Amino acid sequence: ELSVVVAVKPCVLADKTPREQPMEVHTEDCNRCGACIRVGCMAMHEKGGLPEVDSALCTGCTVCLQMCETGAIHRAEVAH
Repeated sequence: ELSVVVAVKPCVLADKTPREQPMEVHTEDCNRCGACIRVGCMAMHEKGGLPEVDSALCTGCTVCLQMCETGAIHRAEVAH
């Protein structure tokens, strides 16, 4: 089936400005409700029945974090 996406801003993946720290899912806190998946973010997908964030695609916008009622989504820790 044909779909069309109309964007009003440039693609966040093509934007070369520094991004926020990406999100990550703490699976032990996840209740598998799927709210974060339904956001439609290209960085969020399911793996083994649990949500997972692709850090290469995540811009750190926090939309998935805001949708998570259990607090299972957090900013990824910065490696020192």
